[in-house]
Amino acid sequence: DDCFVHWVSWVRSSQLFLLRWHPGPHSGERNSSFALATLPADRFAGLKGTGEVETKHLTVTGSKMIITADVQSGGSVTVSVVGHGTASKPIEANVTDGEISGLELSALVGKQVQLKLALKDAAVYTVGFAN
Repeated sequence: DDCFVHWVSWVRSSQLFLLRWHPGPHSGERNSSFALATLPADRFAGLKGTGEVETKHLTVTGSKMIITADVQSGGSVTVSVVGHGTASKPIEANVTDGEISGLELSALVGKQVQLKLALKDAAVYTVGFAN
């Protein structure tokens, strides 16, 4: 059986709590784990490294996409909409709330989509929508 990694987050007393658990397969040997992290509300958490990740389904709320990311020399971040075949122009420098170029989202406003982020020596802190 396949297994899933589960995430829960909540804010209490100006701290962000992140809870992750990996229950392991339903049969056979288990390699389970459980983790809890807390961050003060004014700190950042990001996805850092090299690889690809797909988001859960998100509702597109604007025709443009914005991103906050740190990109190392020679690194990049590319964003695409799963199932729509277009990818952004690579982001190759640090950016704070910068517009992602190369994605046409106006036809997707109000619809549910999954985003695919491809990182190469980068950290992504936020991805969002704007008009």
